[in-house]
Amino acid sequence: MRFSEFSFYSPIKDCECVRLSVFDSHGQEFFMILERPEGKLWREERNRALDDIALAIKSGCRPGEVRVI
Repeated sequence: MRFSEFSFYSPIKDCECVRLSVFDSHGQEFFMILERPEGKLWREERNRALDDIALAIKSGCRPGEVRVI
């Protein structure tokens, strides 16, 4: 799956964050904003988020921010 990753500092969360974006076959964006953990934990967290985004796309959810409870 192709995705884009944009890192930024969030003054609201007071930490480094990452916006992960995936576009479906219609060009609509699905994204998640995550706090970026240090080191090896980031890869696991990113893969989990990308799996959640893929599930949202497959399930026919509306484009936009994907939130997991």
